[in-house]
Amino acid sequence: MPEVNLLAANATAPLSDRPDAPLRKDVVTDPHDQQIAELTAGNIVLGRGWVAPPARQPPAALHTAFAKTFADPAAIEGAKKRKMTQDSVSWQELQAVLGFKK
Repeated sequence: MPEVNLLAANATAPLSDRPDAPLRKDVVTDPHDQQIAELTAGNIVLGRGWVAPPARQPPAALHTAFAKTFADPAAIEGAKKRKMTQDSVSWQELQAVLGFKK
């Protein structure tokens, strides 16, 4: 695979496979442009969203199942074989990005 010079990552946090790559929001200098960069980087966090019916309490079983899946060595190996990235974001991080209260 050819080497790629990554100028900036459109993400809210450093990339796991390229932690030295600068974030786009940190590269731009204009405050308005930084806000736009943060907004569009937040879309990356959503990835493939999963929804569940409203409940009085957060769906703990779903949170636990997803956390276990992303930590499962077989799932990690399967993703590597398919050349898929597997950078998960916890539900707490997602709610923080979206501005929801705990």
